[in-house]
Order: sequence, then structure tokens, then C-alpha cells
Amino acid sequence: MEANELRIGNYVEVKGVFNCPNFRVDEIRLTDRGYVLRCYPSGDVQIYLDAPLDMVEPIRLTPGILEACGFELDGEYVWIHENPGGRVDVVNYDAPTDWNNTTGYPIEISGTGGQLCSFFCIDYHSGEAVIRALYLHDLQNKFYAITGKELDVK
Repeated sequence: MEANELRIGNYVEVKGVFNCPNFRVDEIRLTDRGYVLRCYPSGDVQIYLDAPLDMVEPIRLTPGILEACGFELDGEYVWIHENPGGRVDVVNYDAPTDWNNTTGYPIEISGTGGQLCSFFCIDYHSGEAVIRALYLHDLQNKFYAITGKELDVK
């Protein structure tokens, strides 16, 4: 992963000295060793965990994670997040047809007007947007870009 892929509030997995599958990025720090991510697990700034960027891996999306983010399955491969607030009424997540084989799966945001593009082609008049992503931090970032609201992850 690269530091420019992450935002404060993203969830990642940390491997190595301590395994932390739900590491919430609270700070991104540039040190003499490179980028370090900091998490305050209890909300107390005196207690924190630091993870060098090379120990960080993205969290792959699964149906369980989508449910934890407030998406509901609506059809075989479409997940819906209704009333997210912000600029759209509905955010759809278009899941891969085979969760174990995502080679060639398009990663994008699109509007419902039939337009597809690599990042921002959203039809705000229809009130819907479609996200395709493989990792939680990417879903969080695209959701924020579309709605202007953070994606609540329970």
C-alpha cells in the first residue's frame, strides 16, 4: 500500500509484530523510517499503536464487511446503502461475481446514466451512484468522495 491511498478513518490490517485486523488510521506520520500509521484504540491519545506502512495490508471486502458498513444485499451481486446523506440518495456496491477470482474486475465509480469511468462520473440528477472496489479503505474513500460523509463501519 502507498500512503496516498489512505485517509484518516480508513481501516487496514497490520501484520507482523502484532496482528491487528481492525486498525483504524488516526494519524499518518512521516518519520525518518518512512510513513507510520497511528491508531488510538481506546480513544486516549496516551495509548496508541504505531505500524510502519510496510506492515500494513488492505482489508479485502466480503459480504460480512459490507453488512458492517450498512450495505444490504439487493439481488445477486448488488449491495445497496440507502440514504447515506450528502449528494446522493443511494450508493450501490457492485460486487464481483466471484469473490475469489477478481482478475479483471473493474474498479470505479459510475453514475446510473450508463456512464462508466475510472473515478468520477456520477449522475447526481438520478440520486444514485455505483462503486466497484475490492478493499475496505477504497470503499471508504469512494463513499466519502460521493457523499461527503464518512462510511460508518461497525
